Amino acid sequence: IVSENNYIPERPYSSILILSIQTKEEIKEFNEDFYNRNVKDVFSHIRELDFRKNLESAFQQSLKVNENFPMVERSTNLFKPFKDYDFNSFLKKYNEMGGTALLVVNRKDAWQTRRLSSEYGEYHIPNYLYFCYLIDKDDLSRIVWSGKVIAKGAPFDYEFLNSYVSGKITRDLRKNKYV
Repeated sequence: IVSENNYIPERPYSSILILSIQTKEEIKEFNEDFYNRNVKDVFSHIRELDFRKNLESAFQQSLKVNENFPMVERSTNLFKPFKDYDFNSFLKKYNEMGGTALLVVNRKDAWQTRRLSSEYGEYHIPNYLYFCYLIDKDDLSRIVWSGKVIAKGAPFDYEFLNSYVSGKITRDLRKNKYV
């Protein structure tokens, strides 16, 4: 993991919304323009829903120190598929859940590595590049922490990759007192 601490909070964030997206863009600030270009339609992508649910679940499990802290909500639970959420609706639901921070997990790139095996023949290993951003609720233009992880996995096992990524990110967030 490569990470950057932009702002250390006075105390760890107690309530986090995990939002998984897939875009080539980097977040400079989480504003209405970025939301409309990169987030709004993610709730309509049924093709990626299982992957998003698994990824967000992996983060939810690794972020929790105990059953009640921090409170971690998944966007896949909060925002229903095929419903149109404009930026203000998104913010309203986020505020209603009591979020103190937004963790945006961006699967920025994906590729496969070709392998040959005498036992299995040719197969491909999935690889993912994630950019993650922790954004303070009180100032969505302020990215307090960012990190980059490359995950290389086993064929057909995105669950392993998601657990690997969430574990790496969580350890860095804990080490730097964000959660």
